[in-house]
Amino acid sequence: IKPEQMISICESLVLYKLGHVVSRPDTRSVEEAFLASEHHTPIVLLLPASPGTNTSFSSCRGYPYMDPFWEIKKLAKPLGMHGRVQQVMLGLPEEMRGAAGVLERGMVKGHWVVFNNCQMAGEWSQDVLELVKTIVTSAFITVSLQEESDVADDSESQDGKGLGESPRLNPNFRLWLVTTAEASTSIPGVALQHGVKLAYELPQDIPATVSTTYNNAVWAGQQLHTGQPRTLDQMQPLLMSVSLVHSLLLHRRKYGISAFTAPHHWNQDSLNSAVEILQGLLHVADTDRTDCLIEGYQTLVGDLVYGGRVTDHMDLDVVKSMVKQWTAGLDHNKTENAPLVSALLSSVKEGMHSRSHATQNKADLNSDPTIVGLDVSGAHDFHLERSRNTLHELEMVTGVHGIRTPFMMQYEGAVPLLEQLQSHLQQVSELPQTSQDRAAGRPDLVQEFLLTEVEHYKELLRHVRSDVGIMQSALKGEIGLTTEVEQLLSAVVQHRVPQSWLVNSYPTTTGLTNWVQTLQSRLEALQQYVQVEGGPVLVNLAAFINPVGFLNAVLLQHCRQQFRDVQTFQYEVKVLEPDDLVTSRPSHGICLTGLYVHGALWDSKHGGLQQPTREHVTSPLPKVWMKIVDMTLNRRTQASVPTYTCPVYISDPKNDILGADNVVTYLHLPSAADLDILVQRRVYLTSAL
Repeated sequence: IKPEQMISICESLVLYKLGHVVSRPDTRSVEEAFLASEHHTPIVLLLPASPGTNTSFSSCRGYPYMDPFWEIKKLAKPLGMHGRVQQVMLGLPEEMRGAAGVLERGMVKGHWVVFNNCQMAGEWSQDVLELVKTIVTSAFITVSLQEESDVADDSESQDGKGLGESPRLNPNFRLWLVTTAEASTSIPGVALQHGVKLAYELPQDIPATVSTTYNNAVWAGQQLHTGQPRTLDQMQPLLMSVSLVHSLLLHRRKYGISAFTAPHHWNQDSLNSAVEILQGLLHVADTDRTDCLIEGYQTLVGDLVYGGRVTDHMDLDVVKSMVKQWTAGLDHNKTENAPLVSALLSSVKEGMHSRSHATQNKADLNSDPTIVGLDVSGAHDFHLERSRNTLHELEMVTGVHGIRTPFMMQYEGAVPLLEQLQSHLQQVSELPQTSQDRAAGRPDLVQEFLLTEVEHYKELLRHVRSDVGIMQSALKGEIGLTTEVEQLLSAVVQHRVPQSWLVNSYPTTTGLTNWVQTLQSRLEALQQYVQVEGGPVLVNLAAFINPVGFLNAVLLQHCRQQFRDVQTFQYEVKVLEPDDLVTSRPSHGICLTGLYVHGALWDSKHGGLQQPTREHVTSPLPKVWMKIVDMTLNRRTQASVPTYTCPVYISDPKNDILGADNVVTYLHLPSAADLDILVQRRVYLTSAL
């Protein structure tokens, strides 16, 4: 009934059974795995499952935030193995053919051999498998190099043979195998059975992540520490700032679709690139001017390093905003983030002294989505996803199906749903007839668009009614159950709108019954728009299948009336007062209604967006005049008011359809709130009936 409570119940059970103090290290280092291994013990590193894998690995999907090979090289230096780490990138046949030779040389000379991308290895060669078996079974025959030589001499004197003609293991040798969680079977079975396993879990503890990231950043920029003390003093706040940005981006990513439209791939390479760029920035920038240093930092780190991996421009705005926000440590005049920075750094220092230390402040940092720019509803979505994953894993472990979804997918349950759906469709009113003569006699582009919308809705209704009839016939056994019919029935049973009904419209997360009921309201609104002489006075974009086409038609019609090119005009947004009455269609543009602000409040008294609260809020927006203005005119300079570029969606989208691809248009709304906070909260508008 309430699946989001699953994680909370599990945590309560753990506290009840094990007590109050819980030690939960955020990461297990490769150093710990190395210390637990010997030269005859393979070390298996399991990365998170790829984002596109099936639901069996939903709880551990994502991109690794650390590069295993980079960590192995970092570990090798203090242990005297620098330059003696050999990597084999599997995935191509020639790499597998050369893997046996690399492994054999490493066993004899005492190198560390890293088999990377084992999930792409395909079939292992017999030579490599034999060598891995030799490594695992050599625990009782491996001795020091001198002793090995003596044993070999004694063996040759007895029977004229060496040690079974197998390469002799050097005590310094280590075999590392790196793969992803969903491809753990790609590791040779003998290595998986006898090796030391280390899972690269997704980061959960913010202070521990910041501490690890900062240490890695310092190590990556060690060459800077050989410079002048002045350069070192300037580099330290830069490294701390980029460590905070890197860590918080990783932790924002764990909130899934409510944070970013895609799980962008930021890892150790991103951090190394940022450190390298900061090194160059200190050499070329005027370090006495903090503003120039900050501007260069924000552009190079925000736009290039981290923003360069982002494909959605709305997510790019979030990244740039977070980079800008967390440069507060570079400018002592900016103190708005000082308390949070102090709390993070304090927790980091505590974590350095005691890994098992768990404080209330630390727990608050890890469970508070507002730290990464989200409202508190992000925590609910995060726990809901984790609970679903836990329930799914319980099904896999226990073999008892139906724990996660009590409503079983049986087609018999679709019969009453289809009857209810058909009843709603019968209540949908008929649309007016549109003829070619009528369209030809009304050259108004807006009217032509409305008539086109009528035809699209008629086609949609025919399609929906036909599919409902086909599903009913299939359930009665009158026709065969094809793949297309199964997909339709599966969507209906889950109360989802079938994808084939949304081919020419925007995606929706509305339930099926609500979608059909809203369809009636959309058709009634469209009928009113068609019947109004001279065009509608107030328009709700949610009434259209193609709302972008309507806005374009209004703009093109104005250009035709002015005998001007379309590039000379654009929309300018003006939010009207709540008491303003609109009785006629504007001569320049169109008035929109039915808009709602999500994530912030609209202040009608001052005419702007208010500072968002911790909670996720929704407030109505007054009528909006989309005024068409001439860009070629020298317009009077107005007072500079910060404006937030707010995306507009159709209906009431949930997090899984937020993104630049589904935006209808953007409205530039005046704001008294911090624009960076609005960007990170992903404040948006919806048009709903």
